[in-house]
Amino acid sequence: MEVLEFGHKLLVVAAVLTGAIFLCSLGGILLRERRLVLSARAGFYVLFVVLVGSATCLSYGFVTGEYNNEYIYNYSEKHLPTFFKVAGLWAGLDGSLLFWTLVLSAYCAVAAFQHRVSSRHPVGRRMEPYVYLVLTSVVGFFVAVSINENVFSVMDIEKRLGLAQTHQVGIDGSGNLLDGHGLNPQLVNYWFVIHPPTLYLGLIGFTIPFAFTIAALCVGEVGDYWVRITRRWTMVAWIFLTCGVFLGGFWAYRQLGWGGYWAWDPVENASFLPWLAGTAFLHSIMIQERRDMLRGWNVFLILLTFFLTIMATWMTRSGVVGSIHAFAGGGTIGLWFQVFMFVIAGVSFLLLFSRMRGLRGTHSIESLLSREAAFYLNNLVLLMIAAIVFFFSFWPKLSHDWFASPVTDHGWFKATTPFFAMLLFLTALGPGLGWVKTSLSSLRKNFTTSVLITAVLTTTVYVYFWANGMLGTWREVLLPRYWHLEQPRFWDLLISQHPTALYPTGLFIALAFFICATVFTELARVVTARARVRKESHATAFFTTVIRNNRRWGGYTVHVGLATVTLGIIASSMFRVEEETFLRPGQSTRVGDYRIELVEAKLRPNAIPGEPYWKDEVLFRVTEVASAGLPVAHGVADAEAAHGKETLVTELRPEGRFYPKQNNWIYEVSIHRRLLEDVYVYAKRVMSGPQLDDNFAMTLYVNPLMWLLYIGWFMMIAGALYAALPLAGSRVGLSE
Repeated sequence: MEVLEFGHKLLVVAAVLTGAIFLCSLGGILLRERRLVLSARAGFYVLFVVLVGSATCLSYGFVTGEYNNEYIYNYSEKHLPTFFKVAGLWAGLDGSLLFWTLVLSAYCAVAAFQHRVSSRHPVGRRMEPYVYLVLTSVVGFFVAVSINENVFSVMDIEKRLGLAQTHQVGIDGSGNLLDGHGLNPQLVNYWFVIHPPTLYLGLIGFTIPFAFTIAALCVGEVGDYWVRITRRWTMVAWIFLTCGVFLGGFWAYRQLGWGGYWAWDPVENASFLPWLAGTAFLHSIMIQERRDMLRGWNVFLILLTFFLTIMATWMTRSGVVGSIHAFAGGGTIGLWFQVFMFVIAGVSFLLLFSRMRGLRGTHSIESLLSREAAFYLNNLVLLMIAAIVFFFSFWPKLSHDWFASPVTDHGWFKATTPFFAMLLFLTALGPGLGWVKTSLSSLRKNFTTSVLITAVLTTTVYVYFWANGMLGTWREVLLPRYWHLEQPRFWDLLISQHPTALYPTGLFIALAFFICATVFTELARVVTARARVRKESHATAFFTTVIRNNRRWGGYTVHVGLATVTLGIIASSMFRVEEETFLRPGQSTRVGDYRIELVEAKLRPNAIPGEPYWKDEVLFRVTEVASAGLPVAHGVADAEAAHGKETLVTELRPEGRFYPKQNNWIYEVSIHRRLLEDVYVYAKRVMSGPQLDDNFAMTLYVNPLMWLLYIGWFMMIAGALYAALPLAGSRVGLSE
């Protein structure tokens, strides 16, 4: 327990140190004393070391089993693997706040270290103490919240005795708990070790560009230096946040058993909102770099992005929205964040409006057929999507509190569909537009080939649908679902349910192809022109082009990755095959072109040695059916004779795990990944009265082209990393 007490004392030291850094920064501003600013810079290094020590003390308590600590008791146990014990640092509300504070201090230390170089720039030197002032204010808030929540608190003897009796946990003669209640079984997954830290690195990373923006407003400098520094830091945060969002989707797909990866859950949306605003900023900042426009708009976007990261933290920790992903909210934590958000909004808008005169650019948008107009429209669409997602994330709570009739149907989020289509169209349009104005002749020249390629590829896809009997009737393909319903709902106007309908399937497939076509035709045009003018080989021209303009082609790679993700979403959503049924050993069912047979099911009556659960062992045989017409009926004795020739594909072993301490069943899915589709099996043992039956409730999915999501994500991250490299392209805009 001494280690935990030491960890709490270190947290108090961090609070004192944060106050000292704040005073040094303020003194450096008021007294114009450089030594105070340098002391503040060094203070961030010490602050990081202190918070590393505090977090290490908590992690040590997890590893050594200090179960008298309430937080460790709730999120650990003896049989938990060590890496999950270390990950317990961010498993619950209190620990996640400490982890957030630790990551934030690391970012602050890196930003302070960077000022060893950037302070040589006169603007950077003037901004430095203001940056430190903002950073210590944010760090101070999270340190104060962490102290208030006190993750290091130890339970009194009465509470320990009660828990030992209620949860049947061992306790020694001195009243020390010998085991913990255990981590939430849904979190006992390797994604839990990867996803939250990555997401935190993304969300917290936006604090640094926010600090530089506030500092720039204070000193009246939002020119070239501010653009460079905020763009780089925003790119770092955006890369981590993009990884976090995708990894969360992959985790949900693997763990939750509903066959999907995005459910418009409020906590999912909480991480998506700052991603939308940050993406808008990264596009808009290029207009300021190239044309000295939209200065005030860019400042607003980065302030909004940071505000949304704090709001995301509030949503997940205050209990204001219901979600299986949210931490259990309670106490005053929600009020703390509400006050902090109010202060952020007030200070941000006060500074923004006070500097509006100095935020005017030297140019304006002269034509809708220009790259700056496309980027600005891109910004508006992204913020419109964010506004819709924000409103409907809170709509269940608003409908409950105001109208006493909670609405939980996520169909409302389909209102974003046309805006996503517009976003993809603008993404495809950008590379073919020039700055200032694009003539009609240039427009035809730049897009004729792309449009033809898009038309050919989209037509090929629909010919494939027709050849394989997938194409719907002309009504289903051409008319929205609204025309087929007697009592349509609002969102039925927005999306058709038939997989091959032109809206949304055909439209989004065409837009994805259009993005790829514009990028590749632009690359071919540039490489060919360079090879002709410089008398180079096409290979030399290609490598020279992509290296000398890495920001441009890295950004275009991100766009191609987005198009690939779009194709993956359309394929896996619109063409997914689902079957729900009940099976006993020896019975089978059909899903898509596969027959799924439950071969064997066995329940272990005792916990597995070294594991905190009992396990159902279920074996399924998956065969691919060569002949059509396989019925959904169960219990066929001679399957091969009844159903024709079949080919064994794989054997799947989904699990049902019973955790006695939580008195809870968790069902692990089994997935067989193929090039064209995933075969996904979820099996849940059915209760027969108080006893478990050998009957299983089955949910089976065939999800086409899921690999496109993984490839698209990889391309987006690779493209962003390449664009961020300090090559020759880092000194020029994406337009070069």
